[in-house]
Amino acid sequence: MTDEIIKNLGPLAPLAGVWEGEKGDDKAPDDDRGVATNKFRERITFEPMGPVNNHEQALYGLRYATTAWRVGAPNPFHEELGYWLWDAKAKQVLRCFIVSRGVTSSLGGLWRRMPSRSSWWPMSGLKPMASVPINFWMRSLKPSATN
Repeated sequence: MTDEIIKNLGPLAPLAGVWEGEKGDDKAPDDDRGVATNKFRERITFEPMGPVNNHEQALYGLRYATTAWRVGAPNPFHEELGYWLWDAKAKQVLRCFIVSRGVTSSLGGLWRRMPSRSSWWPMSGLKPMASVPINFWMRSLKPSATN
């Protein structure tokens, strides 16, 4: 990854690299439609990319892959592939992804740098993460030893 790409990632820059965590807590419908709770571990890889130019628009971003396994299980129960993109001119973060069940999503929201902090905060969009900064969303993960 080049310094040029990293400096153009805006609020996405701290995510670049490989992240792993073992503190996941999945709550989902069980076979009887009650609630099943399962501990899980996950790995997220964010690969810097860009610029992607489209006339006046120049996007920098992160190509990402997420995999999650129930603790003790050899096969993943969740996989996700997509992009986190930064449009510096519009101050907008875009996220698009697909999960292994064929579901796709595209989200966007405005972000700004807080004058009293070194972190970026959302102004709108990207629900449900709009009320927390990106570094809070990543709180249960830590950089991988491969970074």
